[in-house]
Amino acid sequence: MASHMGCVIISKDEDFVHFATAEPFGPQLIWVRLGNCRPEELISAFARLLPEITTSLEEGERIVEIR
Repeated sequence: MASHMGCVIISKDEDFVHFATAEPFGPQLIWVRLGNCRPEELISAFARLLPEITTSLEEGERIVEIR
């Protein structure tokens, strides 16, 4: 459903990696691999990496890892 709507899933759950790769046209996924962190740290990581995340998604990467 997400891929049909042009949505990108953001999750820390490894199960979503399997969902994203199960179908040839599955949804894109931002896979957060930061461990336990405060919301401020998560927002800071996204702000710092947003240009790279955007580029990767626009280039068609199915899974973009945030570490």
